[in-house]
Amino acid sequence: MKSKKFTVMLLAAVFAFSGAAFAQDKPADKPVETVAKAEEPKSLVDVSGVLYLDYQYIMKDDLATGAAKVTSKEGEDNMRLNRAYVNFAKKFDDVWSAKVTLDGVGYDKYASGTGVTNNSKGGVVFVKNAYVEMKKSMAPVDIKLTYGIQGTPVVGLADSMAGSRWIYNNYLEKSNDLLGTGTAGNKVAHSLDYASADMGIRGDLTIMKMVTITGMYANGDGFKYTEDQKATDKAYTGMVSITPIKGLFVNGYYHKRDIALNAEGSKDDDEVTYMGGGVAWSDKSYKVGINYFVGERDSIAATDKSDYTVMDIWANINLQAVAGKPILLYGRYATGERKPDTGEKYKGSTYYAGIGYQLSKDIQAMLVYQSKTDDNGTDKLTDDTLYAKMEVKF
Repeated sequence: MKSKKFTVMLLAAVFAFSGAAFAQDKPADKPVETVAKAEEPKSLVDVSGVLYLDYQYIMKDDLATGAAKVTSKEGEDNMRLNRAYVNFAKKFDDVWSAKVTLDGVGYDKYASGTGVTNNSKGGVVFVKNAYVEMKKSMAPVDIKLTYGIQGTPVVGLADSMAGSRWIYNNYLEKSNDLLGTGTAGNKVAHSLDYASADMGIRGDLTIMKMVTITGMYANGDGFKYTEDQKATDKAYTGMVSITPIKGLFVNGYYHKRDIALNAEGSKDDDEVTYMGGGVAWSDKSYKVGINYFVGERDSIAATDKSDYTVMDIWANINLQAVAGKPILLYGRYATGERKPDTGEKYKGSTYYAGIGYQLSKDIQAMLVYQSKTDDNGTDKLTDDTLYAKMEVKF
């Protein structure tokens, strides 16, 4: 009897000890606590940013000729902060989100008007993006609606496919470099799509992850002009992007912008339109492609009537997969032609050659040679510059 009693007590002790041991080892509340902590950051604002920095050495400056030759910057060099973007993003749930991007430049180069020069010192900050966005997936269709100051569709897609905004803008936005400066005081000059962001409403409809149809209706003034502007400025954009296989983009573009050139509140039938297409391969290693645009400007003023063509070709390659080192190779060629109704013809072109290195996941640097040519029918002038470019993400 004693042995049975002892055995029962021993078994009870073993079970008690085992229960205590399992209780100690059991991660009962830890996964719940860990999950709760992981979800907490969703209520916070995500902050990120990017810096574009460079060193510039002007090798040749033929664009300053004649009496203006005394202002030539040939042989000069400087260090510049081209852009400093700071992003604030908030995701409310699986459908709604918002984003604000501050865009900082090194000086107020956008200053204009009587008695104002463009050599102001110090920095200036713009609100580049400030929008609310709704996304909804209803397979096989995805819908996205965006309202506020946001990237213009064609410019944003071109920058995304090329992956070289830190080197220079795309030549749809910077078509002025190729087509001439246009009428003095006219901020749009001869640009086809002069703003990388604008105030408006945009819709994207994606079908089976392969075809995206985009439309945007905007103020047409750009992100630097968001209030107290002429109500007659308006911009309309349509875009179709087809991705038959991952990484391959086949695109079609249409854009029309009505412009008020005269005093605020007045009417003018001035407008710029363009249409075009492009093909690009864009992945982590290779970003190569071409965009081609034809456009026209129709205006009351005969001197503003022009036909345009712009072509932008790029190759941006990371040799990590081939050479085992993140060596960067960059090549680009862009050309444009403007034919005013007055009979003249203006041509511009530029090409880049660069070699660089991806220093880390968020830092890359490159030595870039750029040569620009301006042919106004009488003179063919060249401007050559050497850059050391850097992009830093944080």
